[in-house]
Amino acid sequence: MSVQSPVDFEVALISREGERVRSSFFAVKMSNLITQVFDDYSDEDVRGLLVDNVLEIQTPQVEKRFLLHIVEFCQHHSRGPPIAPIEKPFTKSFQELVSPWDAHFFEFKNGFFMDDLIGVMNGANYLDIKSLVELCCTKLASLMRGKTREELRQLYQIENDFSAEEEAEILRNNPWA
Repeated sequence: MSVQSPVDFEVALISREGERVRSSFFAVKMSNLITQVFDDYSDEDVRGLLVDNVLEIQTPQVEKRFLLHIVEFCQHHSRGPPIAPIEKPFTKSFQELVSPWDAHFFEFKNGFFMDDLIGVMNGANYLDIKSLVELCCTKLASLMRGKTREELRQLYQIENDFSAEEEAEILRNNPWA
């Protein structure tokens, strides 16, 4: 099935928990994983796989809560303007680098949590949605920018298990750290 095919249908992405997240095929074709799977199928072959006009696709590496965000991103960008490339190295804030919608995308409903960002990034990586992976990486980098080692440990919930002597030696050997 060609990615340019005029055929559209509903897709149910099956999460790690076995729950369905629905979308149109046009939206989820942002996923290189999904489009590569269907490149060898004709439109007629795909129609034969539909059950009640829905195609189920297993995504065993992605939790439902992250699939919901990923599908929201794909639905928005499949019908909206293309995603502008992000300048590198970036010298502006995240909000200045991306569209207002993309900046708002990372304001998760129950507040921002690093686990949400990492989960969406891992899910986008599994589904091979390059634009979303890049956006997640840019968000992560913007969160790290200008932080001290201690602030980064706190942000990523990393326990400092070095003794004072070990940490001093590391800093002597790595003055950039």
